[in-house]
Amino acid sequence: MTETCRQKPDSGRQVSLRAQINDLLVVIVNWNTAQLLERCLTSLAGAFDDLSVRTVVVDNASTDGSAEMAARKFPWVELIHNQDNVGYARANNQALLPNADDASYILLLNPDTEVPVGTLRAMIDFMESHPEAGIAGCRVVRPDGQLDWACKRGYLKPSALFYRALRLDRMFPNSRRFATYSLTYLDDNHVHEVTTVAGAFMMIRRECLAATGLLDESYFMYSEDTDLCYRAKALGWKVFYAPVSTILHHKGVSTSKLSYTMIRHWYGSTWKLYRKQIGPKYSAMVNALVWSGLWTMCAISLTTNLLRPTKRVPSRK
Repeated sequence: MTETCRQKPDSGRQVSLRAQINDLLVVIVNWNTAQLLERCLTSLAGAFDDLSVRTVVVDNASTDGSAEMAARKFPWVELIHNQDNVGYARANNQALLPNADDASYILLLNPDTEVPVGTLRAMIDFMESHPEAGIAGCRVVRPDGQLDWACKRGYLKPSALFYRALRLDRMFPNSRRFATYSLTYLDDNHVHEVTTVAGAFMMIRRECLAATGLLDESYFMYSEDTDLCYRAKALGWKVFYAPVSTILHHKGVSTSKLSYTMIRHWYGSTWKLYRKQIGPKYSAMVNALVWSGLWTMCAISLTTNLLRPTKRVPSRK
């Protein structure tokens, strides 16, 4: 079900989708996170300010009433209700393909986030003042106040994976050599050009998305956002970490145990990304070492996860 017009919360008036170019198109892909989605949409409704914003929620066959809740409580949201879980990239593309040209900027947003007042305006102002920026992400924190390091990352080079596997990035977080994966040596209170930002909050310039094309649907879950950043940079666009505002990300807040599907998808998608974007620059021997290292880490993660007491609801990022 997709509505043909958008109603801004509490405005009482409707605007034809084709009558104007909106400031922002927000796309949220949801799967069984009804309570978090409700909090996300409630916060989002208060963050529109004076912007013309169109919001599309793509529900991937949730069984917890997510779609019904969104339709009942947020009539200004356009809802696409899939009968099957088609994956994150394909679900985003369902909203992007017919609608991306109708907004100056596109925001990919996780349903387990909360967006404070002023965030959307601050990010659009940042993009307007940085015409070279194709993609940007804001500061993202977890419920404990700690930075979600996925909001700024470097290239997925073999050395970065090696240092991460040995936990050297955690032992030496201020090292420009060892901490290149999560860029922990960068001051998270300042703007930085980075390699990638997370799809939990990813603002994309319309012209950039037109140049890169949509998300790669060969990724079912994870790494499709990173792949998009790589493609944007290859075309000359810049990717920025812009802490002009801070959002809350309820990342894995429910429990401590990961889904085995999450682990498998993360390592599988990381290898796919490496093979597509990084591997061609290195020898077959180096790539074989990366492959064996990744799947060894996957086996360790699965074994460690087995010892944890409780399961966690899958989280996108």
